[in-house]
Amino acid sequence: MREPFAKFKESDLAHAYTRSKPALFITTGLVGTGKTFLAQALAKRLGLTIISSDVTRKQLAGIPVTEHRFEEFDSGIYSAEFSTKTYDKMFSEARGILSDGGSVILDASFTKAGERLKAKGLAEEMGADFLIIECTLDEESIKQRLAQRLEQGSASDGRWEIYQPQKRAFETVVEVPPQKHVIIDSSKPVEENIRQILNFSSRGESERGEAPPTKLLPPLQE
Repeated sequence: MREPFAKFKESDLAHAYTRSKPALFITTGLVGTGKTFLAQALAKRLGLTIISSDVTRKQLAGIPVTEHRFEEFDSGIYSAEFSTKTYDKMFSEARGILSDGGSVILDASFTKAGERLKAKGLAEEMGADFLIIECTLDEESIKQRLAQRLEQGSASDGRWEIYQPQKRAFETVVEVPPQKHVIIDSSKPVEENIRQILNFSSRGESERGEAPPTKLLPPLQE
């Protein structure tokens, strides 16, 4: 499911900058590392469309977004087959947005190199910039966040019981060059992490010989 963040007033786009072409961002990381929170904040700052794997998965399963399915790891709606179906739907939606000149962030775990390479291939096909945003966090904080999230209610079914098997199954990001992969410490303030992503993206464009962003506004005073 896509969630557009392009209609915020100008002051909300405090970190918006002009790009010469659209961009495809994807998140990667284990459950509870702050991927969704960061994706939503970055989407708001840059006027991106965010496509959530949690929401897309529930919609494909025909169940309410807030209904939990506490499946075993790699089973049920979290099986490899259903996950492939979920990612394919996200890629299809992203393709439509990119073809219209829009930029997208895919909010998902992207634990497999093959999934990340498909996203990279999509960006190349559509002539878009590409960046993998890897979210990291210490295990104690992850455990606390997952417990709080279950109490508050969300589309995610992430919980501590699947953290360890997901950690074992996670494939280290080595399939893209360093300038397309930024590692974020989610214990830091989100504003600092957004600035890191923007600076990293700008540096990557410069290293590729592309024109730097023409405009980078000061931080939003909240």
